[in-house]
Amino acid sequence: LWLRTSAGLVRFDGVRFVPVFPRVGDKLVEERVKAIAQGADGDLLVRSTSRTLVYRDGVFRDYRTPAPLPDGDIRVLFESKGHEVFVGADDQLYLIENSGPKMLRRGTGWVFSMLENADGSVWIGGSSDVTTYHRGRVETLNLGFGKDGVTALLPDAGERVWVGTAEGLYQMDRRRLAARRAVRAFSGVVNAIIKDRAGSLWVATDAAGVMRLAGGQ
Repeated sequence: LWLRTSAGLVRFDGVRFVPVFPRVGDKLVEERVKAIAQGADGDLLVRSTSRTLVYRDGVFRDYRTPAPLPDGDIRVLFESKGHEVFVGADDQLYLIENSGPKMLRRGTGWVFSMLENADGSVWIGGSSDVTTYHRGRVETLNLGFGKDGVTALLPDAGERVWVGTAEGLYQMDRRRLAARRAVRAFSGVVNAIIKDRAGSLWVATDAAGVMRLAGGQ
């Protein structure tokens, strides 16, 4: 289990938490770790202020040519199955190419979460609703969550998507784009959503702890 903390990158092996200080070659990466993610091939991806690193076979290396973002503070790192690397910032969306970061959109608001659909399109949830990226085209998906936007996204079986917002948890069909509230008794902020191997949904909230949704209850 990998964690990005205020003290840097940390690895948990089931017993101990161990700080990890990335090195590329024989040089220490002396930059703050800003975001981590699981890459398309299952490797750990790490984004520092200007470096995009991959951790593979116990070794860190540069995954893209080092270059800082021209604007914005890094919040989310994501890699598509086609090995396109995205960085969501506090009001911008970037594609990290070997030639450097390419700004795809300004005005996204804070980016919280990303998912990839079966057709290769990527959804980016932010405080200005959802931005979509597909084959170089950037568009806006207005799901009707207003100025509070989308704080978490999780694809599920078929066309269903779980959507976390500042107003609660919703489920939606990707084709119909009609969201409906999943837990009517809860209307607070959702920070993250994951699904376990038993099919239960785990929902981290801002002020109500962690909820488990199983069998509709």
